[in-house]
Amino acid sequence: MRRGLPIVALLVLGIASTLPAWFSPVRWTPDGLFYQARVLVLRGADEDAAVSRVLEGPLVADAAIDGPQRDLLRDPEWVAHTTEITQRRLLVPGLAAVATPVLGDRSLQAASLLGYVLVAPLLFLLLRRRFGPRASLVVAAGAALLPPLREWSFHPLTDSWGLALEVACLLAAVLALDRGPRWLALWVASVVALSLTRDATVVVVLAAAWVALAERTRTAVALAVSGALAAAPVPLLLGAPVGGTVGAAAADAGRYWDRVAEAIRVDVTSQVFGGEHRLTAIAFALAVVLSLLAVPASLSRARRIALWACGAQIAVTLVAAAVLDVRRVEPEHQLPVGLVLIAGLGLLLLGSRDDPFFRLHRAGAVACVAYLALYPVASGFRLELAFVPFVAVGLARALDGRALAREPSLAARAGFVRPRSESV
Repeated sequence: MRRGLPIVALLVLGIASTLPAWFSPVRWTPDGLFYQARVLVLRGADEDAAVSRVLEGPLVADAAIDGPQRDLLRDPEWVAHTTEITQRRLLVPGLAAVATPVLGDRSLQAASLLGYVLVAPLLFLLLRRRFGPRASLVVAAGAALLPPLREWSFHPLTDSWGLALEVACLLAAVLALDRGPRWLALWVASVVALSLTRDATVVVVLAAAWVALAERTRTAVALAVSGALAAAPVPLLLGAPVGGTVGAAAADAGRYWDRVAEAIRVDVTSQVFGGEHRLTAIAFALAVVLSLLAVPASLSRARRIALWACGAQIAVTLVAAAVLDVRRVEPEHQLPVGLVLIAGLGLLLLGSRDDPFFRLHRAGAVACVAYLALYPVASGFRLELAFVPFVAVGLARALDGRALAREPSLAARAGFVRPRSESV
């Protein structure tokens, strides 16, 4: 019973965090409108009629969509392109189609919120495969309260389910690697579900392929092969953006990768600074990084004081954003998410343990760049949500005292301090 308490606590946290969304109008985006059209198609409407009904109906009139975006909704080429992209993302519209008789036009947002509620418990289960309950609970709860995740989960979109299923895929992969091939069925089911939700299947499949090359065991090879086979049918049958992406890269590779780098830079720096130099928030975030990285694990008291002091500030900013809703919290009082992302990835990539768990997640973090390359545009930190499980592993690894005790300190690996065997 006690083992299930963290899961219950995270479910309660997720449900409580969604309350502001239920007492405000649905915040439609252009993508959300096309997912709503997909809901109508799944309920029996003709596709062209469904798209016209949504784009010419009251949802567009009531949506907070600016002028350029409204112009796109009248561009036949863009409408056809977006319809093609969203037609294979059937899982979330399918859930919404089932709930439509009860929830009406709010059903798509409700499905998105359900995915959001599931993210933290799944992330906790993933982290518990290597880390203690306290570190896993703290990191999973913090991830659930990240402003970009809450912001996009509150829209009628597929991002929350994309992240939840990405974590489910990683959890299934770790279970297969740890406990044997009987968990491959869960892996295959999770990959298929993710392929029907977002294009982040490329992240988990590439990560599994790298583990297969590094481990060279039957289970690892089976994981990679079954993942590739499970991910292939949906893009092959329903289309994928890879063709246009490859064509753009081949036509002008330098310009294409410049666009990818610029998109990442814009999204990350916008989450670091938010348009303002939030020196207080950045100072606290940097203090956390230094306390995790530069303070030797042997100095447990200094480390604990630093973590408690900085963690309190982070907790206050995350809870404030959750209670007051993200849009009502001033930028200078929000957590610099881009800095946390960079710190978490650094803490994950630092070190060279041969554990397949860490190999899988380090490879996944690198594969996220390939995922972002599918859409070389600034997404407002939507696509970068794919980094969340890898950032979480890095932060949990630094927070967990048991994990630190089993390996040289992070500070030693970074070159900040010498290992004990080399000290004089």
